[in-house]
Amino acid sequence: MKIFINCIKINCHGRFKMKKHVTVVGAIQIGFGVLGLIVAIAAFFALNFARTQVGGDEVAGGVLRLLSISVPLLIGFLSTLGLVGGIGLFTYQSWQDTWLLLYLLSDA
Repeated sequence: MKIFINCIKINCHGRFKMKKHVTVVGAIQIGFGVLGLIVAIAAFFALNFARTQVGGDEVAGGVLRLLSISVPLLIGFLSTLGLVGGIGLFTYQSWQDTWLLLYLLSDA
């Protein structure tokens, strides 16, 4: 009986530690999501600035126009997935497992 009671105490303590870890991982995921959105905005402005510096070269301008739209959209989309997943982890939502699996599959 004493062994069973000790196992219950360890299990309860383990759940508390796990909840704390999930909260920390959620906060880190939110931080990286916000950082990714900032990087996406910075990439958008940097690539648009580079496009204005090219001058009259049509090929380089077209390539930079394509890059200035597609790269920030991709970074922003992946960062938004991570941000929403981090919010789900932080608030212990039931859908967060599926959402983070989708994020991990799209990020690979």
